[in-house]
Amino acid sequence: MIEYDFCKSLDDGYNILKAPAGFSGKEWVVTGAVLGGTALTMFVDYDVRNIVRRSHSSTLDDITEAGKYYGEVVPAVSLSAGIYTAGLIFKERSVSLTGRLLAESLLYAGTVNVIFKFLFSRARPYMNKGNTDFWNFNLNNDYYSLPSGHITVAFAISTVLAERIDNVYASVGLYGLSALTAYQRIYSDNHWFSDTVLGAVIGVVIGHAVVKLNDCDCFEQSMPEVLVFPVNGGYTVGLTFRF
Repeated sequence: MIEYDFCKSLDDGYNILKAPAGFSGKEWVVTGAVLGGTALTMFVDYDVRNIVRRSHSSTLDDITEAGKYYGEVVPAVSLSAGIYTAGLIFKERSVSLTGRLLAESLLYAGTVNVIFKFLFSRARPYMNKGNTDFWNFNLNNDYYSLPSGHITVAFAISTVLAERIDNVYASVGLYGLSALTAYQRIYSDNHWFSDTVLGAVIGVVIGHAVVKLNDCDCFEQSMPEVLVFPVNGGYTVGLTFRF
């Protein structure tokens, strides 16, 4: 199973990498609209920054820390590894598959995020160089503002879990945590609003892609379904295992 999951993860990465080559005209239009919309959010960077800065309080300092933690890499990787391991131990394919999809989304979304960070090389807000200070090509983390890594991690996790759990209340809670992460990154003056928007787009798109690529996992579908039904006029119970 581990060997299969490893090979399937590589295959998923290849499919994600080559996906743009097969885009239809409509898909390119949507892609352009998303990127253009992200660029437009730069016009409200200063307004959002000023509003959030005026909201500082000791209470929000504590609350927003939860959002920061949700978007950090180590807890996210630990979560995916824990879920995957638990699925293997208890032989629950749906659980181990969820863990693997979390790991894939973190790996591939994180890779895209890091590439964009280097290409844009944008100064962080606390550098006070403005929101148009790009292409510094400096390895210093102070110039890795766009897109937000914490947001990419948070939305990648939320997207995979929301689609796998498929429950509206769970989805609201998960995306609510991601929104808190976005707020915290602006609150701490580490990111512009537009940084968080692009980070969220990357997390959602990659998270959705890895889930869709595994809609028909052969091992998950081969798990037996247990049917319970009355027999002999309801005096006894029958069990059927459907493979």
